[in-house]
Amino acid sequence: MLRFTYHFSALALIASATLVSCLPIEQADSLESKSLAQSSQGGLGVDQSLSASEWSLPEVVYPEQENVRIERHVGILNTTGRMVWQQEDFRSDGQGEFRVDLTGVAVDYPVDFATATDIQIGVFDRRQRYLVRFRDLHFGDALRVRQNYTWREELGVVTVAGTLCDRYYATSRFEFGSVVYLIASDSRLLMGWTLRDKEGLVTMTSKTISVEWSPDHSNIVWSIPASPTQSYTGSASDIAILGFEPTAARYVPAGFSTADEQIVLIETVFPDIPNLHLDVLNDGLRTLFFAQQRNVTRGGGPGQSGGTTGQLSGALYSELGGIRALEGLFEGREIYIVAPLPTDELMTMLGSLFD
Repeated sequence: MLRFTYHFSALALIASATLVSCLPIEQADSLESKSLAQSSQGGLGVDQSLSASEWSLPEVVYPEQENVRIERHVGILNTTGRMVWQQEDFRSDGQGEFRVDLTGVAVDYPVDFATATDIQIGVFDRRQRYLVRFRDLHFGDALRVRQNYTWREELGVVTVAGTLCDRYYATSRFEFGSVVYLIASDSRLLMGWTLRDKEGLVTMTSKTISVEWSPDHSNIVWSIPASPTQSYTGSASDIAILGFEPTAARYVPAGFSTADEQIVLIETVFPDIPNLHLDVLNDGLRTLFFAQQRNVTRGGGPGQSGGTTGQLSGALYSELGGIRALEGLFEGREIYIVAPLPTDELMTMLGSLFD
């Protein structure tokens, strides 16, 4: 049975600060190999040629594109069914620099926020670039969004932080849930969003509390990547950097395709932690991370995890706020799959490596 190791903990600490990990580990459930024996045809077999609707996507300006300071509250559903809230101080200079600080935490809402601990602040600081790039919702390729989601605009306006906002609904055509966007009617600034699973349960939400335009950014230390990255091209030099040639999954959840492929150069900062191959897939709104990394702590031959060659005896699973993470071992590599998708989708993607 796969277990948490130093290697996985290091990845959660280091790679999350760059791109991969999106949740603290709150539970670890064993998943038997028979669950991984599902067909690898599902996602790729779905018709991906859905015609795009004539409805155009709403104009939206993201906070990191403006010279602005925003206070926002972000709620994340925990494993006990309660919302854990973060009070965040977001700053951006509108020229590409940004910073997010954790200023308070709370369980359930509305309540008074307690001061975050040094550990909570430290972990948050290492993850802030991921939070802006991937947790905060963005529109991807417009055609892909229209192919994979149905859209509607709610008539009338709602008020967020004293600002009139338009409200838009996007529902996955593949039963992956829905998204609500609140966009300022005048500035088009994204003021809030909500993620719901296919049962309609809110798993994550963001609310803007206040907006300060053109603030003083004196003495602000802007966010920097924890580890450098470079594009992966499949060249011999890329394979040498990784120590292996990445294997493509035969199954990809419906509507998802690669948006970016990178090498995270962790060894340049932490020599004892191998570099990481990262395939970033999305369906226009949601992001899926498919990462591969040399295993340096667990022995065994190809596909072996204390069991028979070519089989997976178990996998490590964790979940928070609708975001699920799966870890497995394949061909002497650690495999990590992270996405806001049903567990079966991640399991089938991992299992397709063994087909």
